[in-house]
Amino acid sequence: MKKIKVVIVEDQELVREGLHILLNTEPDIEVIGTAGDGRAGVTMCQKLKPDIVLMDIHMPGMDGVVATGHIKKLYPEIKVIILTTYQEISYVIEALSVGAEGYLLKAIQPKDLSAGIRLIHHGGTLIPPEMARGIVAELKELKTLVKAPKEQRLYIHDLFQAGST
Repeated sequence: MKKIKVVIVEDQELVREGLHILLNTEPDIEVIGTAGDGRAGVTMCQKLKPDIVLMDIHMPGMDGVVATGHIKKLYPEIKVIILTTYQEISYVIEALSVGAEGYLLKAIQPKDLSAGIRLIHHGGTLIPPEMARGIVAELKELKTLVKAPKEQRLYIHDLFQAGST
């Protein structure tokens, strides 16, 4: 059986090592590397070519969103899952706009994290239901802007562009 190769990018050593131990108990998942910041994570992806990257959002130096953008630009086949404590919808939109395939909260159950890695490895996308509801609510609020006169309209594309500056 070919294992799913995972790199963990997390600045908190305890969390990083805990995830490493937890994921290596799965028969079809193998952690092939860990990094403590986004820049080291990008370098590790260049060397190891993982299938999946578990990426924290806030880290010293290069944060997870910027690192995800670099990884996806260099290696679009590598799938990135943001794993964070932050529940702000703006972070989800920003992460997805640079190419992340998933956004999960660290409060997730271990079995659900493993299942999420498998789902994303097989081409799925994963966002916690409570966050997906928030995104839908945000889009409903934008509906009135879309009905505005053409010169006043705000498009989803504009949101992604604003998030990348």
